[in-house]
Amino acid sequence: FYLVSVTINIVNGHLCLIDPPQRVGAGEFSTPGEHVCYLKEGPCGSVEAGEPLMNYLGGQSATIKFQQNLNHFYLDNPGKLVADFAVGSNPLEEEFHQLGDSIPDYNAMNEITQTNFTLNVMIPNIDCDNCVLRMRYLSNNPTENDRGMIFYQCADISIKKQNNKMINNNKNNNMKKYKSDED
Repeated sequence: FYLVSVTINIVNGHLCLIDPPQRVGAGEFSTPGEHVCYLKEGPCGSVEAGEPLMNYLGGQSATIKFQQNLNHFYLDNPGKLVADFAVGSNPLEEEFHQLGDSIPDYNAMNEITQTNFTLNVMIPNIDCDNCVLRMRYLSNNPTENDRGMIFYQCADISIKKQNNKMINNNKNNNMKKYKSDED
């Protein structure tokens, strides 16, 4: 059993977090350019922290689901979408650490698009009652630089550390389930 809560701040590229839910306006982004997806002040779009909405087991893989709510692709220097993690409810920018690989921005041929993404990340194996999972859209587009070229979205999460035996048992159980699905 694990529960995940993520909030992402977005800078002039519009980014929304689906799962885990973002701090503000979760599920309120049915059209391109939604204001709850336009958060440009780091590290979390100036959105206050809340209670963790999702809980993770440490040392486990998790899938983050998010939406690029507008596309600001810049051909000369394409941007990227990045997942970050930090301990504490209101961490400073320098306290965030990237989780896994980034996703390169793409040329949608139209700014007014809504593209859903998933990103698999490894959750740090720590005990943390109040942590932040963050998504960023680094557009690198100088024509969108009204307050920077990064969009932020954060989610409040908690993590329960597992011992190595628990992690190995979970991996073995997942493998057995996978093998039995194939039979």
